[in-house]
Amino acid sequence: MHNTRISRGLTWDNIRWALTAYEVSNWHPLTLISHMTDVSLFGMRAGAHHAVNALLHAVNAALLFLFLDMATRRRAPSLAAAGLFAVHPLNVESVAWISQRKSVLCMLFLLLTLLAYLVWVRRGGGTRYVIAIAAYAAALAAKPIAVVLPGCFSVVDFWPLGRIPVAVGARARETARLLLEKAPFAALAAAASVATWAAQKEGGALWSLQDSTLAERAADTVFAFAWYLVRMLWPSDLSLFYPTTLGSAAAVEVAGAATLLAVVTAAVVWCVRTRPYLAMGWAWYVVALLPVVGLVRFGTQIVADRYAYLALIGPFAALAFLAADLVAARGAGVRRAAVAATGVVIVALGVRYRSCAVRVARFLLDPASWLRARSGQRARPHESRLGAGRTRAVRRRDLAVDAGGTIRARVRHRARQSRLCVRQNWTCGRGAGRVRDRTSLQADDAKLEMELGARADAAQAVRGRRGEIPLGGAA
Repeated sequence: MHNTRISRGLTWDNIRWALTAYEVSNWHPLTLISHMTDVSLFGMRAGAHHAVNALLHAVNAALLFLFLDMATRRRAPSLAAAGLFAVHPLNVESVAWISQRKSVLCMLFLLLTLLAYLVWVRRGGGTRYVIAIAAYAAALAAKPIAVVLPGCFSVVDFWPLGRIPVAVGARARETARLLLEKAPFAALAAAASVATWAAQKEGGALWSLQDSTLAERAADTVFAFAWYLVRMLWPSDLSLFYPTTLGSAAAVEVAGAATLLAVVTAAVVWCVRTRPYLAMGWAWYVVALLPVVGLVRFGTQIVADRYAYLALIGPFAALAFLAADLVAARGAGVRRAAVAATGVVIVALGVRYRSCAVRVARFLLDPASWLRARSGQRARPHESRLGAGRTRAVRRRDLAVDAGGTIRARVRHRARQSRLCVRQNWTCGRGAGRVRDRTSLQADDAKLEMELGARADAAQAVRGRRGEIPLGGAA
């Protein structure tokens, strides 16, 4: 969607609007002001806006390296973790999609908050503490996902700061002090959570328990935690859209995901004394994903590449420091081979990152051609089904449109035909994407059109007006 206020650039009236507006079902005034600043500086040249996203992402990678290096005083694994963050394909959407300025901007202030917190822990001083609070407030004003940071503080207190002992029964006074120092951050997070809930409710993005039961949300949560972990290790089948919803028919998939999570958790607990960074990585991953794994349902999808932007910092750090420890006691030849292997992995991920970025750009510039190119492919698991479990997704072969046509009209026409409902009394026909509706269950087309139609409008704006960029976007 094209936001007329943002396209007018930075003015006092627009700043006042940004501070109180619920835009795209979110309260993120700093992000809106950032977009308006770009318009004032660069006009509506999309390349310049994208370059700002890329620059912010590069700065974020450098800040992540700086934080890990200062906290651990181990340069090689810190550099490897930052390199993984910089080039991993799951992070493409947060950088290439201009409206995801909220993600890279929020990450910038989160990392600045962590650095200020680290310096305050090491050196003390009220000014440093206030700086950390101010940076955190800016992060919350950029994107509400920053509400997880008080929990992440406790994670880094355990490792690498070593402020939380592993032994059970640590002194209650020390524990109370650690909790009390985070109270201002928790208060800001609570206020931002209330504002976000109000924005989501006003925008009609929140799902009720009638739309999604607690049992379905629990299954979604287990699946999502495993999905991001698997895509981190093997970033294949990435897509712009994952409008899937799991149901009771996906019991096998949910059970497999639960088994994977149990194995990882058991391994982390087993190594908590000897390799505490594994516990840090796993705890960071869980805490950072909690708001977006489906416990609170909003939008039409339970997974999205952009949701992993903050969460994967923990696993990247854990893997980097684990690899460094495994080769530390080896010979010089093994260490050199490990360095070379790390470089190869980062380069390979960088190549994959570039190909994903090209696909995002092709969709934004010409969605019809991109969807036609996809139309000859077999429907992938996240697009049509998850094993025996039916998913609620639009199959891309049913969204191919004629040259010069619009996507929205086809979305409205095809949504009822090609969406695969999760309820057990819907089944999918193999031929031409036909669906047999056994009980005429009411379709939820409005939410589907909000997800796909809004992005289609943005893409059409790009095609129709040279240099005009879409500035709306999903959470």
